[in-house]
Amino acid sequence: MKFYITEETKQEIEVKIKNLEDRAYNSGVNTDHYFNCFSKIEILQEILSSATILPVEESWEKYVHPTLVPFFEKDLKNGVIIQPKQ
Repeated sequence: MKFYITEETKQEIEVKIKNLEDRAYNSGVNTDHYFNCFSKIEILQEILSSATILPVEESWEKYVHPTLVPFFEKDLKNGVIIQPKQ
């Protein structure tokens, strides 16, 4: 599987993994809860291990000029995420 995520999403997943680890280790004798947490952790770690981190830009403007394409193809070979207007 291939996932494309932002650096912010990567950090959010890492925090989620840490929280799940804390919950698992503090679950006491509840083995179902312990294994449930670690099942989720394994899935999140798999996502992180196969994810490509993409930069986020505010618009396409600096990528649409034909003379700049070769320059940006090298820097953005995996792509870019354009942040939607809010």
